[in-house]
Amino acid sequence: MNNFTTTTAAAPPPATKESLPRSGHVNEVCKEWLVREDGALAYKLQSQEINDFYKGNRYRNGMVREDFPTALHEQIKEKEQAQRQVEAYRRRLTEQEEHDKRVAKEIADKLERDLQEQQQMEIQTK
Repeated sequence: MNNFTTTTAAAPPPATKESLPRSGHVNEVCKEWLVREDGALAYKLQSQEINDFYKGNRYRNGMVREDFPTALHEQIKEKEQAQRQVEAYRRRLTEQEEHDKRVAKEIADKLERDLQEQQQMEIQTK
């Protein structure tokens, strides 16, 4: 078996004015700790804010890197589509212009024939 011995602690010496902390010292220490705690909390919050900001930056930059090729592809597709629409519009204008020329020529020819017929009728009636 183990042998345990017990000893009793000596009673502390009686408190004297010299052994007690000076008056107000505890309050000063408490204030210093409050300032240090506030500083530590401020540092922690600031670090967290900076980390959150940079995490957001990394996320946004990652999204831009991922979205840029897609956006570029879509932009090229839209430009090509716009170019096709412009070409189709110009073709329609050209076709309309040619149609209008044919119609105008037909009308002019008909007017010319009518005028010649009228002149021939006048000559024959005289």
